[in-house]
Amino acid sequence: MNGSTELKDYANEYFKRGWVPLALGYDSQGYPKRPLATAWTSIAHNAKQVRSQPWDNAKGIGILLGSPSNNLGVIDIDDVEMAQEVYQLFIVDMGMKTRWIWTARNRGHFYVRERTPSKSRAFKLQWQGKEVQIELKSEGTQVATYPSEGYSVGLDAPPIELDLDHVFQLIQEKLGARFTRTTITNAGYPSPWAELVSEGDRNKAIYVEAHQLRQAGVPLNLAIDIMVARVGHHFAEGVKSDEITNTVRSAYRKPVPELHTDRLRKEESDLDNYF
Repeated sequence: MNGSTELKDYANEYFKRGWVPLALGYDSQGYPKRPLATAWTSIAHNAKQVRSQPWDNAKGIGILLGSPSNNLGVIDIDDVEMAQEVYQLFIVDMGMKTRWIWTARNRGHFYVRERTPSKSRAFKLQWQGKEVQIELKSEGTQVATYPSEGYSVGLDAPPIELDLDHVFQLIQEKLGARFTRTTITNAGYPSPWAELVSEGDRNKAIYVEAHQLRQAGVPLNLAIDIMVARVGHHFAEGVKSDEITNTVRSAYRKPVPELHTDRLRKEESDLDNYF
């Protein structure tokens, strides 16, 4: 590609579609996936803000997801075989018309337009004898896209108007994939169950891990005991038992965000033509 010229042309095209394009540079692995603007999550669908990014230095182009891009969301399937299976089933066999992008590592990006932008989350599924990660990417996240190096278009159609949760549920049902666990991916949260948790991550780590215990059906009192024991062995010193208990209780009080069933009932009737 002719570097910045082609990227600017596509940025203009994506902007016309109501999306916020992002100038990307190489990440630590050499893929064009890293936003160059320092405050990229706050870029609005505004021509001046989009143009002010360092496009002359860009190596790729991304799209800011969620409300800035008209509630755009992406199912990021982080497995070559599952991505091919989902594409074949939904796009080819069922004839679903929606934007699909193949990534530089031959994974798949399944685009949707949500009625209300959801939080970004990651799930682990057991499928064909292996664990596969699927990310539901929306508010506060971005994805690299064509014509970034290595990216190609599977289908360039307007994103289908469905919620990420519904598509995720359909993938599980149609592929026979079994949900195993959730990883909270909101910005600022550490990865759960680390061998050693630093002082700055203690409270957030307790919350994330307690959330997973709750999802696994562990009773509250047992979850508190588990976290007290874990903090004593794997966390930096300084966390009081009352603080652990309060954080675990907080994780057990808040609604579980994975599947918004109130949205799913309406959308089941919208997809009758596909089944």
